[in-house]
Amino acid sequence: MRKIINILEKKLPWGIIGGLLGIIGLIVGIYYAIYYEKKTEVSFQIVNESDILDVRKPLKDLDIFFENKDIQKANLNLKVIRLKIINTGQVDILQNFYDKNEDWGFKISSGKIIEIRPTKTNSNYLEDNINPVVDGDLVKLEKTILEKEKYVSFEILVLHNKNSPPSIIPVGKIAGINDFVITDSNSNNEETSFWNDLFYGKLHTHLIRFILYFSLFILGAITSIATLAFISSKKEKLGRNKRKKKLERMALPSSIDDPSLDLIYNAYIDGNFDLLKKLNSVLKSNIEIQNRIEKVKITKKYTHDLKQLESSDTLDNTMNEDDLAYTNYWIQQEHLLRTTGQFDYVRGIEKVDKVLYKLLENKKIIIEDKRVIVDIEFKNALNVIIAVIS
Repeated sequence: MRKIINILEKKLPWGIIGGLLGIIGLIVGIYYAIYYEKKTEVSFQIVNESDILDVRKPLKDLDIFFENKDIQKANLNLKVIRLKIINTGQVDILQNFYDKNEDWGFKISSGKIIEIRPTKTNSNYLEDNINPVVDGDLVKLEKTILEKEKYVSFEILVLHNKNSPPSIIPVGKIAGINDFVITDSNSNNEETSFWNDLFYGKLHTHLIRFILYFSLFILGAITSIATLAFISSKKEKLGRNKRKKKLERMALPSSIDDPSLDLIYNAYIDGNFDLLKKLNSVLKSNIEIQNRIEKVKITKKYTHDLKQLESSDTLDNTMNEDDLAYTNYWIQQEHLLRTTGQFDYVRGIEKVDKVLYKLLENKKIIIEDKRVIVDIEFKNALNVIIAVIS
């Protein structure tokens, strides 16, 4: 798991992502603080319309009476309209929002309201206080508090002429609302173009969409990289186990109490074949072995002495001539390391050089009078591994 986290940290530009999210948050904050105004909105949603008597073709001997009137012969129809009135805005509508000089409710454009009754609500307050009253073609409602997302539904029974289907017309005035929203689930909405759909909505809607889509993109990127990292980790683990079993079947000396053999065995198990090949190549040249080991020694001494110098008081303005000469010497050495291409050794000794120095410390490499002797057992073990890699 730690390895996967490390891969995610390397793959994703967290600094850039954090900066972008910060800028987006700042823009959204400024917009909401200065420009954004909460919308007041009430929607009249026609949920469903259904005819009580759906007789497409009048029958000669069929009489249908309602209120002592044959509605079929009179070309009338009984329709049930299911209406939902809901606060779809961002503010609660209080009682002082209503114009006290106008009725609040809705009209039926054509036909006669036979009956109306509330059917459903998500507010106990509305259930107790809405009290619809029919006055001709007008349904009067109490000017109650209508909180955000609260609604009340009605079933309205209407007698109308078949040639004049009834429609809902909102009545009244609420502060902050110029026109009530009317939606009809039964009507076929006109198809809108791609560009209308793309640019539909106000600025804050687009900002929220952008933040949502950007967050989903980041989440998708993290998920994808995490998945790839998990697969890579599993694959690497399987490869390590496979190489470990293969190593156990090789005729190699035991690495117990021999850290030098452990170095090359672990390098093979980890799949670090380049290190092994480079080490094998270097061990074939006595001159390169000596040069590399000498560079390691110089670098280690340089690093050690420089750390001591930095931790001492010799950098003070009160340095004597000897200290000043010592400082100047190491400045010259650093310049020399830079100009001779050896400065990389100051920042970090190469892996091969580290291994060579370990072999020197473990007496697997012995240098006598400019003559290099490499331990034969170590060299044979390395040759066997190289043969397997090749």
